[in-house]
Amino acid sequence: MPSGLSMLTVNSPVMVRLAHQHDREFASRIEDLDQDAVIVIAPPGANSAVLASGTREVELSWLSPRGRYEQSCRLEPLTGQPSQPGAGRQWRLRPL
Repeated sequence: MPSGLSMLTVNSPVMVRLAHQHDREFASRIEDLDQDAVIVIAPPGANSAVLASGTREVELSWLSPRGRYEQSCRLEPLTGQPSQPGAGRQWRLRPL
């Protein structure tokens, strides 16, 4: 995992911006952290914006005492059973 992401913790507030669309930014929070991915709550209204944009690239950003950090990520399907709590309401973001 890129070093900047190591400062994130579960429930940290983040912003998700569609790549190349600076006017499309959505508030979210960290649900889980894997060694190679960040799981966030799917921001309200963002699923349709992602589908309309045709891209799966997003920018994940967050604030720290040292400033604003940004990480380019690719939105990936969240593996799991559809009956699993939270399925479809979370995004898996893999840092690029």
